[in-house]
Amino acid sequence: MNKKERWITFVIVLSILFLSLPLISAASNQSKIDDAYKCLKDQIGDSCSKLTSEEQIYAILALGNYKDCKSKVLENSRDQECWPKANCKLKDTALALLALNQANANTEKVENWLLNQTKVADDLIWYLQIDTNDASLCTIKYSSSSYPVNILSTKKVSSGAGSCLSISENGYWLKFGTGNCLNNEYIISCDKEFTTTLLYRNAESSTIHVSQNLHSESSNGETAEKITYKCFQQAGACNYEGSLWATISLNSLKHDTSSYLPYLSASVDENDKYFPESFLYVLTREDDYLSSILQDNFNGKFWQIGTYGKFKSTALALLALQGQTSNEADKAMTYIVDETQGANGCFNSNFIDTAFLLYSGWQDNSGGGGGTGECSSDLDCSSGNECLNGICTPIQSQNCVSQGHFCVPSSSCAGIEFSELNGCLSFEVCCSEDLPTCSQLGGKDCELNEQCNGDLTESSETLNCCIGTCEPKVNPEPEIYTCGVESNEACQSNCIGNEVQDRTLTCSPGQVCCVTSKSGGSSWWIWVLLILILIVVIAIIFRKRLKLFIFKFKSRFKKGPAPNQTRPPFPPGPSYRPSYPSNTHPRPVFPANAPRPMPRKTGEKDKEFEETIKRLKEMSK
Repeated sequence: MNKKERWITFVIVLSILFLSLPLISAASNQSKIDDAYKCLKDQIGDSCSKLTSEEQIYAILALGNYKDCKSKVLENSRDQECWPKANCKLKDTALALLALNQANANTEKVENWLLNQTKVADDLIWYLQIDTNDASLCTIKYSSSSYPVNILSTKKVSSGAGSCLSISENGYWLKFGTGNCLNNEYIISCDKEFTTTLLYRNAESSTIHVSQNLHSESSNGETAEKITYKCFQQAGACNYEGSLWATISLNSLKHDTSSYLPYLSASVDENDKYFPESFLYVLTREDDYLSSILQDNFNGKFWQIGTYGKFKSTALALLALQGQTSNEADKAMTYIVDETQGANGCFNSNFIDTAFLLYSGWQDNSGGGGGTGECSSDLDCSSGNECLNGICTPIQSQNCVSQGHFCVPSSSCAGIEFSELNGCLSFEVCCSEDLPTCSQLGGKDCELNEQCNGDLTESSETLNCCIGTCEPKVNPEPEIYTCGVESNEACQSNCIGNEVQDRTLTCSPGQVCCVTSKSGGSSWWIWVLLILILIVVIAIIFRKRLKLFIFKFKSRFKKGPAPNQTRPPFPPGPSYRPSYPSNTHPRPVFPANAPRPMPRKTGEKDKEFEETIKRLKEMSK
């Protein structure tokens, strides 16, 4: 082989290796995903009963009805309609609904329970807008009464209409009262052509939202307005996090959830710790929410928002972007697989984090999720799958894609929807038409290090379709908040109960990091330390008296016979008689029968000692 042939051979081999790298990488990633599924199955073992009730729900989301987890989840319910059994909550019940639907269970009772937890969204402030081209005399009827209202040439209203409608702050609308006023139906008629609609805002925000329902009539016609927009309540009040989960779970079962969107969309800023943009993008596919997910909240490797931590935040983002291609999702999935997988195969070495991520990012993967796991009958498989040779397998005759159709987001189908066909992900529908391509929309696909100066929208190939220009990101690496990585850490506006603020961990502006002891331990050692400090302070203040007390206390124990008197031995020789100085008196000699003075008793207390004891007793009270 000559030199030229060797070079040609070298180039061919190098090209083959280069082209095979993506295949090798994909095979490596698939192996790691298989390890993650295996980690879940290993922790389940022979029975789902080893898991907590929350873990059982996430196990179904990731694995389907593996080891009969469905029956264990139902056992933890109250009458198979809400979770947990002792104190039913919105979020837990909504997650159970998603899981049971994944396991092909009958969820009618769960759906009805959630739908019965709704109420008018009275957390919002509501307005009635009457729009006319010219000044007009209008009449508003409600509660069997009729009220005249003039619409001035300036578009302002002249007066309120009874006790339920007052003039708004800017003078252009009528503001609804609270209580029963929100339940009334309002009939409006004007002597000129007019349009009516409802406006609303969050009580803590000045942003006004416009209802999608506009009602127009000619002169002397009538329109009807009624506040039908709702939230999901818990303990009698609208619960935002529970409303997010309840809405997307009912949406996945094809319920009409439009009446819950005003409450959810109007309260985004006040509840950003729950990552509401992910839920709202699932529900609306609006470009603003997509931009917020991809451009505002992605930190370069993963998502980390509010109280959820980076693993649950990333899972929520992947859930919103599910079934569509984006640079950010690809980057995050690579990070999760390459940098967070523990020795046991689980991500973050955590069962729930792993199950949630597999459900959100790899639901259509063949590693055992999405109802494609082990089975003993068709009931063990999710909808659109059948049990063949112990494995849940898609039914080809009922599969959307195999029938020449397209799986698209539920709110993006512009053609005919085939509800009887399966094989699409949780928040997708089978549609006769695919999404338009990015070029058909007049856009271009921005790279990961670029930001769209315009509107981001979804297309059939990517979510990064920019209707505008792609520009380098000014801050490609936004600040990474360190709070929330551990399960006992959470970013909140205030710490409550036994939570303690950790100033070394960071949160988004306006929030602090609250840490709860993992063991739920005791604060007894704090009290012991405080008592010791108090004793030391008292000892320092009363040190002189304490010294006297100790001295006299010890003196009480010096009992027994007095020591024998000793004297130096007399020198030998004649008898020795001691002499006394001239200024001293010799020791008196008493007659044998004369009375002697009584000696002082050894243990007698003096007055000062008694006073000292008295003060110490008073101090000890």
